[in-house]
Amino acid sequence: MLRWMLSYGLALTLAGGVAVSMAYVSRSGDGWAAFELDEVDRERAEQKRSYLEFFRAEDLSTGLYVLEAGADDPQSPHTEDEVYYIVGGKAKIRVGEEDVDVRPGSVVYVKAGVPHRFHEIEEELKILVVFAPAFGARR
Repeated sequence: MLRWMLSYGLALTLAGGVAVSMAYVSRSGDGWAAFELDEVDRERAEQKRSYLEFFRAEDLSTGLYVLEAGADDPQSPHTEDEVYYIVGGKAKIRVGEEDVDVRPGSVVYVKAGVPHRFHEIEEELKILVVFAPAFGARR
């Protein structure tokens, strides 16, 4: 059974036992939901958090990560594989010993356990993050 859990408290159970937060859902159906990143970002900002997970299934989770220009990225290696999609901003990401420029439209894959962090953040960086399996599932 697929179960979606979200970090925001309001949830609605859809057909098939799928639970989604109505705070971020623009449309949904049996086993699917569409989200609005502007709404997720608004909630993230209200909670004064740099990262807000808004979707969780057994095998993956998704969140929005925002770093201000000039900020330090405090993350350390994760136990899950990860994909970053750059929604907005300009920076570099160091993966292992390599630096890669990122800008809107950039996609970066990082294998579980590989050291990585964003740096030289020139403009507010908005990143859609996908973990597989779901963040924390391998702890």
